[in-house]
Amino acid sequence: MSTKRVLLIGPFPPPIGGDTVLTLNVSRSRYWGERGITIDCIDTSAGDRVRSLDETLTFGDLLRGMRIFSELAVKL
Repeated sequence: MSTKRVLLIGPFPPPIGGDTVLTLNVSRSRYWGERGITIDCIDTSAGDRVRSLDETLTFGDLLRGMRIFSELAVKL
């Protein structure tokens, strides 16, 4: 049986006011291991920083975007 892989892309944990299903909990589910599925994760969160709606893009945002894109390229 071949090993299947799933790539989860999202914030770990989700932003304030975000989704009710934590991406972290989905990635930790026993379901994947029981069915022989390997989970790869890409964290898109900005760490402990909370962003306001009227805030403009920063250099840190661009660096985070480049990090996410490079991780995605490697894991695909």
